[in-house]
Amino acid sequence: MTIQTVRLNDGETISVVQYWNYVDFYSTEARVTDSSGRTTVHTLDGDDHRHSIVPIEFNYGTRIATFHFLDGRRPTIQL
Repeated sequence: MTIQTVRLNDGETISVVQYWNYVDFYSTEARVTDSSGRTTVHTLDGDDHRHSIVPIEFNYGTRIATFHFLDGRRPTIQL
């Protein structure tokens, strides 16, 4: 399930995707798709609870995406 998606000025998209791991937890990933359609996956949490929203903040100067989990966590990835 895609929770949040942002489209950057250069055509890239960053999405937060969450899926059930068939055990007792969810995996939460950031999927970055470039303008050519190639997708890179970054694990944000492999043993997570269910989220309904994860706002994404992107800094164009540093090209760092920050993911704002409602429990206070702020994982980042650099593009």
